[in-house]
Amino acid sequence: TVNDSDEFISALESCINWLEKDTIIYQNIPREITIAQAVIESDYGRSRFAKQGNNLFGVRTWDLKTPHIKPFNDKNSIFGLKVYKTKCDSVKDYIRILNTGSAFEEFRELRFKMLKEGSVDSLLLVEKLKRFATDPNYIKIIKKTIIKLRK
Repeated sequence: TVNDSDEFISALESCINWLEKDTIIYQNIPREITIAQAVIESDYGRSRFAKQGNNLFGVRTWDLKTPHIKPFNDKNSIFGLKVYKTKCDSVKDYIRILNTGSAFEEFRELRFKMLKEGSVDSLLLVEKLKRFATDPNYIKIIKKTIIKLRK
């Protein structure tokens, strides 16, 4: 329902506000990207991984000694989806991944350039998140979601 969606986004924004109070602008991920990815990856917090593991971004772990949830119907999977204490911990880890992961170096470089120039274009910046998901249409899906959420 719309109410649930609005509450999900509102809770996400509260978490982002709390996390950003201790960071510099160059570490922040544009909100509409964070929110769009959380919406896509967790279906507004309704996915099994979001409900059982507070995982809003489909973040995987290959260290099966850490708390995780296996994908459905695949007990032999070599990875699991990380389990977090809170949904906000999931957001914090997502931000850490984008800020430190080698797969997102171009994302950080473009964000830095955009911030220096005084204007961040989320729709252009998401182009650098191709390695976040295996779906070849992932960038298109994020862009559509950002545009939908702007309305």
